[in-house]
Amino acid sequence: MAAHRRETLAHRRETLAHRRETLAHRRETLAHRHEMAAHRGAKADHEGAVNANWFASIFWNPLGIATFLLLHVPIRKGSSASALGPLLIKPSGRSIFEAKEGVSMKSQRATLLKSLSIAIALVGVIVLAQGQARADEVTISGSTTGATSAPFLNFAGNSQFTNTTFLGVGALSGVNSLGTLSLSTAPGQLVDGLFNLGITFTSPGGINGGQGASYTAIVTGSVSPNIDQGGVRIDFDNNPLLFTFNDGTNAGSFSLTIADVFVESGRTAFLTAGTTGQQTAVPEPATLLLIGTGLTGLAAKLRKRRRKNLGE
Repeated sequence: MAAHRRETLAHRRETLAHRRETLAHRRETLAHRHEMAAHRGAKADHEGAVNANWFASIFWNPLGIATFLLLHVPIRKGSSASALGPLLIKPSGRSIFEAKEGVSMKSQRATLLKSLSIAIALVGVIVLAQGQARADEVTISGSTTGATSAPFLNFAGNSQFTNTTFLGVGALSGVNSLGTLSLSTAPGQLVDGLFNLGITFTSPGGINGGQGASYTAIVTGSVSPNIDQGGVRIDFDNNPLLFTFNDGTNAGSFSLTIADVFVESGRTAFLTAGTTGQQTAVPEPATLLLIGTGLTGLAAKLRKRRRKNLGE
């Protein structure tokens, strides 16, 4: 009995040792699987980052999209893409339209017209995307001075006014007005003359016809007495003053419309104006370089594929 018990105990020990070995093996297998999963995750993250950077470098500009499509869409014989070859590369030897497959001239013309339509549509999309990518508001800043020949009428200019358009429209008023007018006359005293307003724009820069970084405009108003209300009225030409600019970074235009103003005796009135404006980004040299590089690469690739097709 004692010998049998010892054998049973030894068998149980062997069984327990085997189970421990099996458990250790399973743990190693599980650890290996975790390592493989972590490796795959790291690889996927790396590929995702590379793809994100690649797509960002390609698609930051609509021209990149066009170049990508033209360079990576497979070109087959008789396809619309291959028909673009004669437009970009001067053929040598037989014309590309004399295809080995014997495609009819009518089919080739239809393919060419289709290709031209696609190219024109693509150019239109690029132009619209470039034009709408940055339709920015315009910030108008500057200062004013003024002089009048009308007695008892005084003007205080604004040393710093600024306004940024919203949805293309803005106004210069209050603390950002063009200045203030005050009148001090005796009862029944009539005043008339001229009022000259000098506006020096410091922003936006590069106004056409400007003096370097700034531009000074002179606007004249007519001062006449307002007999019924006992003050004066300054009448301006209410047609908008239009300015165009290009500061090297942005190009656009803005307008200024000065409102007529009434000044009572012993009172002060703000000289206000309405503004409109919009601007777009000037293409950077890097963008132009991208266009040239893309067209050069496209021409080289199409030439290579054309030679390969003619050699078959």
